[in-house]
Amino acid sequence: MRNTKVIIILAAIAVMMSGGGYQALAGPGGYGSLVPRSDVTEAFENYQADPDLNYYFSGSDVWPDALFGLNKAYTLNSPLWRKIEMTPEAMKKLVSGMKARPSSPVLHGFAILDDQGRQIGKWYSILGIQTFIKMENERTVDIHTPINFPKREMNDI
Repeated sequence: MRNTKVIIILAAIAVMMSGGGYQALAGPGGYGSLVPRSDVTEAFENYQADPDLNYYFSGSDVWPDALFGLNKAYTLNSPLWRKIEMTPEAMKKLVSGMKARPSSPVLHGFAILDDQGRQIGKWYSILGIQTFIKMENERTVDIHTPINFPKREMNDI
């Protein structure tokens, strides 16, 4: 009997953490997610600025931690990101800086999804970073800067 309860609890947790269960439970004011997308990676690495997006980055100008574009129909509610007028030249500088980081891990593009699974933007950073995408209402989103980003060595500063 006890093993059955444990199995049921673990199954419920697995459903909640899966994409379908997570999206279904999120509802209004829920959390969005990042989904790896090779076409987004290609767009950033080919310096293709999307005119329908407002762009933001975190970290230094030399070695940004993350870069994303948010659909202009949405408002970002976070003072931690720096907005940038994106051009192919500006994107090249930021992406090149991310790639030039000492011991730079693999960089990848992601679709930013809202709490209903709709794509609202594009994200570029290392694989494995952690962030939170909180939908405050239908058109306002709070996106946290990356958490647990690899520490820089003193000689990297």
